[in-house]
Amino acid sequence: MRPLLLVLALAVSTSASIGYSSWKHPHGEYSIEYPSDWKRSLGIHTVSLRPSGRRGGDAKISVEKHPIDKRSPATAEAYAKELRGRAGKVRAIESDAEIAFAGGKARRIALKEIIELKGQYGEKLAGPLRELHLVVPRQSGFYVLKLEAIGPEFDKALPEFDRLVSSLRFGK
Repeated sequence: MRPLLLVLALAVSTSASIGYSSWKHPHGEYSIEYPSDWKRSLGIHTVSLRPSGRRGGDAKISVEKHPIDKRSPATAEAYAKELRGRAGKVRAIESDAEIAFAGGKARRIALKEIIELKGQYGEKLAGPLRELHLVVPRQSGFYVLKLEAIGPEFDKALPEFDRLVSSLRFGK
């Protein structure tokens, strides 16, 4: 019985010892916290995070400022409408709800592939791809916090996405 307790104690202490890093937007627009062993990459309007030690493409969390350019939706509602428009033969909306967030309202939309995808040689591809978008309106534009992952990697990354969302602090 004692070896089992020791194993359980080690498992709990290991999961509790995950370190987190903070990242602040260079212009002070927002800050986030994420697991310190995740890889961070920066774009012009985006910060992307991926778990390390896994194949690329398994899970990706991003924070994007919108509108990005003249072709992208100009408002948070237009972005949400565009997401809902993606539902059809390939994707379905798993959930779509307005939630209280950061002293205001945000839209949380989850999408999931509903067809089995095949590779160029007819082989079954891993799936389904699942996406979770949190659309947060701001005075100047809006932000999208997004989780994209294939298969069970979505469920593995979801707690970190929720933690990142709860750590988001807007500046200016």
